[in-house]
Amino acid sequence: MRHFLLISMVLALFASSCSPYKKLVYIDANKLSDTVDTLYPKIKPAYHLQPNDILYINIITGDENLDQYFKVTQGGSSFGSSTSGMYLFGYPVNDSGFIKLPLAGKLYVQGLTLVECEEFIEDTVRYYVKSPFVTVRLAQYKYTVIGEAGSGVSIAQTGELNILEALAASGEPSYFGKYKEVLVVRQFPEGTKTFKIDLTKKDLLASADYYVHPNDIIYVIPNRMSIIKLNTGNYLTLLSTALSTFTAIVLITKL
Repeated sequence: MRHFLLISMVLALFASSCSPYKKLVYIDANKLSDTVDTLYPKIKPAYHLQPNDILYINIITGDENLDQYFKVTQGGSSFGSSTSGMYLFGYPVNDSGFIKLPLAGKLYVQGLTLVECEEFIEDTVRYYVKSPFVTVRLAQYKYTVIGEAGSGVSIAQTGELNILEALAASGEPSYFGKYKEVLVVRQFPEGTKTFKIDLTKKDLLASADYYVHPNDIIYVIPNRMSIIKLNTGNYLTLLSTALSTFTAIVLITKL
């Protein structure tokens, strides 16, 4: 009887801690075609500028004297396009959605895409020069991963990042996350929105949600296994206490 109880408790604990294979696989290969290569269209929604974005803006006018007004410099020397230089000496979008450019003054850029911002600045600068060439980039591409896939703030070194790359950069994925229900918190000009992503679906590759936006927060929710892992010490203590109590009762009844 005692051995049966012990085995039952151990099996119950083991069964509750097992994680099905299908819950641990990204983009399940079994759901893909075995005979036909599938091409997934690239659907990447354009990012719209928001307050607190920092922009790297390079304006070439063909006039060296005028170019000096627009160059991002420190001590008279250009910082080029290094990530740290673009961040520290870029043009911040203020809380009202404006940036301040030399000669051009305050420009409202909130809600514009990067391409629209380039065109807007070109049209504005054209009052001063004939044929300006404008390049606008995000100087800061920050995202945050929390939960069971790592924790911390990361800075992407590229202007394009998908969610699988973001999770890989955050560290080794945990087996204790709900990868069918990854929560994404995203900032929009009109406010904050949340949505969930199923990383096991092949359709993810053709989804706009596949790509990470600046300032995204990616939360991998812990599953039941995570709670069991967290409380393993308590479970073992409880099991030990139960076995000790059972053993004591058996010994007393035999007296």
